[in-house]
Amino acid sequence: MKQRIFLKNMVCLSALLCMFWVSVSFAEKTSRISSDCHFTPNFIEGPFYLKNAIFRQDITESMAGYDLLIRFTLVNSETCAPYANVPVDIWMASPEGNYSGVDNSMAFSGGANNEGSTFLRGTQISDEDGVVSFQALFPGWYSTSPSNIHFSARVTDNLSFTSQFFIEDAFAQQVYTTVRPYNKRGEHPKKISWPIPNELVVVPQKVGDTLFLDKVISIRKKDLDEICAYKDASCQSSRPIQLLKDLRKIIF
Repeated sequence: MKQRIFLKNMVCLSALLCMFWVSVSFAEKTSRISSDCHFTPNFIEGPFYLKNAIFRQDITESMAGYDLLIRFTLVNSETCAPYANVPVDIWMASPEGNYSGVDNSMAFSGGANNEGSTFLRGTQISDEDGVVSFQALFPGWYSTSPSNIHFSARVTDNLSFTSQFFIEDAFAQQVYTTVRPYNKRGEHPKKISWPIPNELVVVPQKVGDTLFLDKVISIRKKDLDEICAYKDASCQSSRPIQLLKDLRKIIF
């Protein structure tokens, strides 16, 4: 019986996913990109990037949470042309506020040691229109950062565009105080503030029991750099890297 319910839910979610991806016609998409290719601000990657890419669209691993369907469209900020065949990494915290594959206590007090796990991480290759899509969950909160979704687009073999989208405070509060399992932890104490740019603050769309996030990521070549992975001592990135012991002092 449980298997039937699970399969039914997956069919419904897949139908919603298809409706979302095809909801914008080619002409509408072209218009949207051409009018929205002002550069997306890059930002410190925050915790915790890993290099072990897992090529998959569904990154939930059947974890319970608020379904979030994500579509990113990558474009060149100078020409508005799409970035095709670009691997895009995405990662976020679980509803309980922990990342997979790492010891979260290195960044915030009380964090779980999840080394060896892979939930809510994945990689997709952008298509000819620069589009990647993921089936994810609304991210849980942790004490040192507003609610966020991390992403990195590997534009060249060695250089990436890396940033984050932050969930608007009022929307995040509504989820954290009313939706299971997030409401077990309650309101998130960390709000959005400087130096987070307004362009990185997002409000997902709600359709039924599913959330949708559809964003154009407009990339400037000058913002490309190497991204340093968790425990990668050999990384020579020129990005402003903070020691893990100092993560509590900054906003990711």
